This record gives sequence, C-alpha cells and structure tokens, in this order.
Amino acid sequence: MRVAMIGDYPPPGRCVSGGVERVIDTLASELTRSLAVTVVVPNSAEAATERVHGFEVVHLRRLPLPGVLRYWTFEALALSRAVGRLRADIVHIHGPAGWGMWMKTPCLVTVHGIPHRDINFSRGRRFRWIKAAMMKLLERLARRNCGNIIVINDYVGDELPDVSALPHQLIRNPVDPRFLAAPRQTAAGAERRLVTVGTVCPRKNALGILQLFAALAKTDPTVTLAVCGDVTDRAYGDACLRFIAAQGLSGRVALFGNLGMDDLVREYDRSSLLLILSHQETAPMVAAEALVRGLPIAAPPTFGLKNMIVHGVNGIHLKSSTEAGRALEIVAALDRRFDRNAIAAEAAQLYAPERVAALTLDFYHRVLAHGRSSRGNGASR
Repeated sequence: MRVAMIGDYPPPGRCVSGGVERVIDTLASELTRSLAVTVVVPNSAEAATERVHGFEVVHLRRLPLPGVLRYWTFEALALSRAVGRLRADIVHIHGPAGWGMWMKTPCLVTVHGIPHRDINFSRGRRFRWIKAAMMKLLERLARRNCGNIIVINDYVGDELPDVSALPHQLIRNPVDPRFLAAPRQTAAGAERRLVTVGTVCPRKNALGILQLFAALAKTDPTVTLAVCGDVTDRAYGDACLRFIAAQGLSGRVALFGNLGMDDLVREYDRSSLLLILSHQETAPMVAAEALVRGLPIAAPPTFGLKNMIVHGVNGIHLKSSTEAGRALEIVAALDRRFDRNAIAAEAAQLYAPERVAALTLDFYHRVLAHGRSSRGNGASR
C-alpha cells in the first residue's frame, strides 16, 4: 500500500517544530515499517524533494493567493495532481479538509484543529468573520467529499457535529518515541517550576501565561517559569518581553525558544507542572508529551484539554476566572504529590506510536475495503 500523507513538515535542514509536524514525523516513521509513505507538503517556500526517516517528503511551492481562497482551490488541485503522480492508494490529510476538496483517491482527514475558530487568532483582522464563516462551510463540504475522519479528541465531535454522520474513528496523536524511551530524571520537589510549550502568539496566550505567573510570583517567591517556543508574531513577542521587564520577572522567566526533542524531554522532567492557557486547542501534542513523561498539567477545563486532564490525577483544572484565584490553585497543585509514574504509565498506553500506527493502518484498510460508499454511514469507534 502506498500512502500520500498531506500536511505541514519542515523544509530541508530545519528541525520538526509544531504539533502537526510532530504527528506526521512520528506516524510516517512508524508506518514505513509496513507501508510506502510519501509526505506531500503544501505551502513550502521552495519546491524540493528529500528522504527522511525512511519516507519521502515532497514540498510543493506556495501559490501567491490568500490562504482562505488558495487552500481549497488551486492548492487542492495541485495536491490532487501530486497524489496522482505518486499513484497513491490512499490519502491521509493532516489539517484542513479543504486540501482534499477535489481528491479522487480514497481519502481520510485527521482533524487537528477547528479552522473557523482558529482563524479568529490569525494576523489579519479585516473581514475575519467572513473568512471564518466561509471556512466553516468549505470545511464541512470538504469533509463530506473526503468521507472518512480521524478524531483525535471527543472535542472535535462537539465542535463539528457533521462528523458523527461520517465514518470516523477516535485515534489519538502519537508521541515521538524519544519521549517514551528516555530514562526519566525527575527531581521531585527540588524545584517549583512551571513550563509552557508552544509558539509565542495570541492563540497560545503567552501573555496571559505571563500575567498569571506575575500573580503567582507574588504568592510564591520560589516558583520559576520556562517558556519554550518560537516567536511567530513579533509585535506580540515584544509585548511579552516588555511585560516581563515591567514586572521585574527577568530572573524568574527563562525564554528558551524552540527546543529539540531531547532538550524538551529534559525540560519536562525537571518541571513541576505544564501550564496551558490557550484560547483554542484540540488535543495539543505538548499535553500528550508531558503526560508520557509523568508531568501533570494545569489548564482550564475547556476545549480538548477537558478530556485529557483528570482533575487531581494527572493535573488540575484551573476553575477560577481571576489570575489571583488561579495562582492559588497552582500553589495548591505544586504542594500536591502527583504520582508521576502512574501518569506516565497510563499516558504511554494511549499515545504510544506503535499503537496509534496500528489503529491508523486498520482504518486505512477499512476505508479501502468500503470505498466512498461508506460515506454517511456513521461512526466506526
């Protein structure tokens, strides 16, 4: 079987970064044990072809059109032609379903985000509500055309009710094997340390995290914060730096930028809590990665995070609506003794790449066996 996997992947010479890139890198590497996999990357700065980790990566050059107009038209047609040249048996899209709008090859989509909500945090403010409404309609039509959906979190079904009428399967994101294999070196109680992982941008709410940490720092004079992630919005990043300086937090906030896997493993191991305050999430990779390292999470009970955190077991739900209230909740969590070995053991069963690959391969076979006649026949859970 030849699989064409469509989605984000770094250009030659760059390391894997965001959540979707990590999923594709891990899943494609695992599937190459039994399949021929080619990753097709739209939106690349330059056309290129390379081979990594046993699979081929084909970069398609970005077309000069606004994204909301481009991705389901010319970009989708270019992807369909690329899949035809590869003679793929099945197409697996990681990202917007619109990439598969004109796909003739049997196709499935892993829904990693809710595009019409994510667009609310894009850079351009003009006509944002029109773009969101347009994407909501287009994505629904494209999901119907693709016909088969992988749901990474039950939150997807809550936000996209049309998915329940399509053949779909709950398959969680896989974590990179290094998060599972590396010996854990947790210094429990040695540090009261928070870590946040993600791009420094409005959707991830980095400034909100800093504001909460400022309130926490007044309550707990020993706590520190590590911020791991690239700045993708320069003006927003500058605002964060100004806030750190104004609050006198420079000595207690470490800005590491984007970290490689091995460094990120060490950051999880030496931290006390992963803090997530995003304005929109589905099933963040950083949460899965932290859990397989046994690191508890502090986050509001919203979006997909409410399904990933069991309050008091593998983290806490931040229920207060104020920074001062949330600071007290975090202090209580830092004082709590979480069973990090139990957290890691349970998460390893859910996010192990070999398990995710086996479930994905089984779904591929069912899609090919039933073809597009399965469209609209309901769940496959």
